[in-house]
Amino acid sequence: MSTIVHATRRGWVYAPFTCEHCGHQDQGAVRMQMSAGAQTGLLQDLDDTRDLAMGTAHGNMEQAGDELIALSPCPSCGLRDDLAVRTFHAKAKPWLAGGGVLLAVGLAGVAYLASKDELFMGLVATSPVVLIGAIALLVGLAKRLRALPKGAAFRSVDPRPWAHLNP
Repeated sequence: MSTIVHATRRGWVYAPFTCEHCGHQDQGAVRMQMSAGAQTGLLQDLDDTRDLAMGTAHGNMEQAGDELIALSPCPSCGLRDDLAVRTFHAKAKPWLAGGGVLLAVGLAGVAYLASKDELFMGLVATSPVVLIGAIALLVGLAKRLRALPKGAAFRSVDPRPWAHLNP
């Protein structure tokens, strides 16, 4: 019987930052929390599974922290990295495309069955596809219109996150 082990990591993520607009170089810090899970295998005990889940959570935390620091506005000029902003908004594209395809297929099915005088059957048969497509479109729209995160703390602006590194 397999067991699923969950682990949570929280802490500061530090990464170098260079503004593409003004060239300002700094070090950013952001407080992150990530969770991950792992499933025990036949030849794997709980300690190994816990270590795997903890390592996955730590890796996810580092990656998300690096992305957030790259997306932060520059402390010198206040502008954001264009590529990071485009990447942030691009996460909505699969939702929008998938939702559009599902909605189009569902509505085409309704239209086809309505042309055969089976409108009720068309609504019953294709309503799940139309509903899933509409939900996916709404999720994509919410992801596309969400506000950019506030950002990270920078060493040149707020040295408090680095206080524990310099006792």
